[in-house]
Amino acid sequence: MINILLSTYNGEKYLSEQIDSILNQTYLDCKLIIRDDGSTDRTNLIIDEYCQKYKNKIVKLSDNLGNLGVIRSFELLLEQSDAEYFMFCDQDDVWLPHKIENSILKMKETEKEFSGLPIVVCSDLIVVDSNLKTISNSFWSHCRIAPQHLQTAQYMAVNNYAAGCTMFFNKQAKQISLPFGQHTTMHDAWIVIKTLANGGKIITLPQPQILYRQHGKNQIGASEIKYDFKYFSEKVTRMSYFLKNNYLNYKQAHEILGTSCAAFFVRRFIYILKR
Repeated sequence: MINILLSTYNGEKYLSEQIDSILNQTYLDCKLIIRDDGSTDRTNLIIDEYCQKYKNKIVKLSDNLGNLGVIRSFELLLEQSDAEYFMFCDQDDVWLPHKIENSILKMKETEKEFSGLPIVVCSDLIVVDSNLKTISNSFWSHCRIAPQHLQTAQYMAVNNYAAGCTMFFNKQAKQISLPFGQHTTMHDAWIVIKTLANGGKIITLPQPQILYRQHGKNQIGASEIKYDFKYFSEKVTRMSYFLKNNYLNYKQAHEILGTSCAAFFVRRFIYILKR
């Protein structure tokens, strides 16, 4: 059984399209578990309608904890879920029909080779606008992300390439990842770093499996990176923002790996030069 974990927050505009794309998957042995993080729009009404219509496929996690934020909301979903495999789901994307099937086939193949290890399967994404019109066929290319240079826990801590909405991971990866740490920057980054730090594997599917919708209110988003005058001028004008983000990533790396500040920023510099 696969548990698909979806944390929602004021997602009424695109939520139905995302849930429909899950229901229309070619692999059906899965359950969608939803936790709402304090929505004030029609999100909960939409969830309740789907739960009523698909009682055996969709369940809503009920609690009185209110708004926890995206990291802790996904952590609670993961804590409350019991399955062999897990997937994270965002409220505003569209999954391509073979996403689950392709992910579990790759997982089974990898588990045969690396039995008992924590394993995460992930993929690139197709970046689309609010109407699902393609912006870029590769999120990694669009954002100048180079997975080939991020194959160790130390470098994954510098720049995580495994977006949570693409991740498919086994129970071993869950077990070594919980609880999330004090300095967790994002649920996906925490899990992939912990997986690699514990001798696990991050496996990449050859093709994107998801339409990654950009609509101006994304939690993370896909900002195109080009090494031009605009890019470097923005780096200067937003220096405090970039330094803060890198410092938070360093704190996460230190919590998991014991990485020194100097070592982190050296790896960050080396990665920027390589990509």
